[in-house]
Amino acid sequence: EVPKNSFRNFIDEWVAKRRSEEKSTTINDKVTGINSDLYKYIEKWIIENLPTREEKAVVNNFANVKDDLYKHILKVMRTFNSRKSTVVTLREMLDDIRFVLGRGLYKQAEYMIQQAKKTARKYEYYRFLLDILELEKQLTYDRSETGLGEKIDRLSREAAKALNYLQTETALQILYDKMFVQLRLHLTGVPRDTTLLHKLIHTPLLQDGEKIKTFTGWRLYYGIFSMYHRIH
Repeated sequence: EVPKNSFRNFIDEWVAKRRSEEKSTTINDKVTGINSDLYKYIEKWIIENLPTREEKAVVNNFANVKDDLYKHILKVMRTFNSRKSTVVTLREMLDDIRFVLGRGLYKQAEYMIQQAKKTARKYEYYRFLLDILELEKQLTYDRSETGLGEKIDRLSREAAKALNYLQTETALQILYDKMFVQLRLHLTGVPRDTTLLHKLIHTPLLQDGEKIKTFTGWRLYYGIFSMYHRIH
């Protein structure tokens, strides 16, 4: 059992040591060195007084433990506000798929790919879907199963469809951003640019809603017209 006052005596020893050094130590040296010096004294006391070899080993490895804890805290902080957002989830899924593919775990990879595709389609993250399809293509090549040509054709069609959705959403986002700039200028008193507004609102994509197939696309579409009517 550790003596009751041994830690207090140890700190008193440290204080005495610091006092003996005051005459030859500048104020800046004392300020910058006091924390690290005290830390070393406390760590030394813990090592000398811990009863088991396992506990001493933990303290001796304290720097590594502290580094691992720091990394874990950062990881938790990165995901705390996102509440495991879909983007974070899909990124983790992609990393996991690459990991299992790299180790030849094809059955697990196939299951994970299908789950990732379902998530990407549900939330209309077509950039991620294209990456997932590329990994599925890699899996198909690696497995070298029968019907390779048909599977590659299917994946190509899926990729073309996702790319078409993504291009449409990107075009709408560009129009949305341009209309938003015009709205901000209008709210600050700048005369509206009738020619530009007419050009934006009569873009073929906005006149032909048949090309818009996603919720994100329709959200951008109605947002553009809403801003246009506020300006106009």
